[in-house]
Amino acid sequence: MTGPDSIKTSEDEIIEACRALYHTVGFKDITIRSISERTSLTRTSVYNYFSSKEEIFLCLLEREYRAWIADLRSIASEELDVDIFADRLAASLADRGIMLRLLSQNLSDMEENTRVQRLAEFKLTYCDSVLALSECVRKAAPDISDVDLKGFTASFLPMLFGLHPYTVTSPKKMRAMELAGCIREPDTVQDLVSGTVRRLLQKYR
Repeated sequence: MTGPDSIKTSEDEIIEACRALYHTVGFKDITIRSISERTSLTRTSVYNYFSSKEEIFLCLLEREYRAWIADLRSIASEELDVDIFADRLAASLADRGIMLRLLSQNLSDMEENTRVQRLAEFKLTYCDSVLALSECVRKAAPDISDVDLKGFTASFLPMLFGLHPYTVTSPKKMRAMELAGCIREPDTVQDLVSGTVRRLLQKYR
């Protein structure tokens, strides 16, 4: 009989194999078979832990959110003002490339093809990230009202879905921009996030 520890180890192995593949292969080209081939498990055994490749990816995204939450809690423990917070928050997101890529490209598919209990676990982690972010904002801007804090999160969080395509380019995309006549230097996550946070919290600076 398989115990909790071995289940956890097997899940970790599957998720890490998925992460390794995602660095070099696109979401649509990754399969349960290709993930299993990077583990000690058979393709059939993978289904003992995950119902679909989308569920594996959602668990990977959840891990990325947990890492970001740890970053946010570390930021909240520091002496902050709006400018320091803007820069620290931007740096934390610049390190979360996989999270931003999955949010922008694959979230709907992952959620639709994941069992409801797994999805609920992810949503709980997401809610924790909102709370951790709000804690940082209150530390950086102690006088912020509840209304303005809600406005900040309502404006900032949707931006996360657009950071990856706006900051990551390729030769093909650059060529298309040239042909379209709208050449521009790609923005960085650091610049976009820090600038947006400063603007949203301008009156508390």
